[in-house]
Amino acid sequence: MCGFKKQKKALTFYSQSLICHCNALVLLSFIILPYKTSAFLGGFLLQGFYEELVFRGFFMISIIRKNTIFVAVMVNSILFGLTHGFNNGFQVLALLNLILFGIFESIYLLKTGNIWGISAIHSMWNFIQGNIYGFNVSGMAQSQSIFIFKISNCEIFSGGTFGLEGSLLTTIVLLSAINMVILYNTALQLQ
Repeated sequence: MCGFKKQKKALTFYSQSLICHCNALVLLSFIILPYKTSAFLGGFLLQGFYEELVFRGFFMISIIRKNTIFVAVMVNSILFGLTHGFNNGFQVLALLNLILFGIFESIYLLKTGNIWGISAIHSMWNFIQGNIYGFNVSGMAQSQSIFIFKISNCEIFSGGTFGLEGSLLTTIVLLSAINMVILYNTALQLQ
């Protein structure tokens, strides 16, 4: 069903919050951001949704039908990481982080049944890195950003030419995010 799933409950609080923040960012971007930056936001929204629809909504769900959830999560996450392999500055830590991002997004989808939330997270992850803070996004330089940060001689923290997705800091953030999304429903069940 391409990751679209009816649930008895409305969208989770986190999904609703992400969608509201995305809508607010879209509206604000047309008011306060330069025209090109607003166009990038629209592009990232489409790109994030498309990648999530393909990798998590279709590919992972198709694998789950014939394999275990673990296999589906790992295969789609590894493939997601490898699709960025020809991007500028791609290296082992970038691949690891992209796989971790795929694992996070997969678990989020499986826990919530909500492809819109993971699409919003993915889109905002890319937009904020590139067009707010000025970092490269998966090896692609951004021509428009609000801030410009330059970190020199510290590739392990900056990710080098690949951007933050190739940094050790991102590894820590993603491992924390995976733990939070795993524990999220467990915390709800204990209440």
